[in-house]
Amino acid sequence: MLSSPSTLVPHPSFSSTFLPSDILEEIFYHLEVEYENDPSSLLSTLYSCAYVNRNFCKNVIPYIWRKPFYSRKNGLNFTKQKSQKSAKKSE
Repeated sequence: MLSSPSTLVPHPSFSSTFLPSDILEEIFYHLEVEYENDPSSLLSTLYSCAYVNRNFCKNVIPYIWRKPFYSRKNGLNFTKQKSQKSAKKSE
């Protein structure tokens, strides 16, 4: 006979939100591949993963800091701005 959910006791060494680091690394790797052309969405997703629990946070931080300065397609191009400023100064 099945017991009711209120009588079930979770095993003390297992949590439903705990995943081994190896599994989390695979998940984060596949997220990087999936969002390769959209770094803004990747960072947003990784930040969300950091709020799941301490284990997720510990494992996702290296992926967040792997490329801290990503370039956006419609973003600013700092090298272009710098060369334009130097050209104006030389006039």
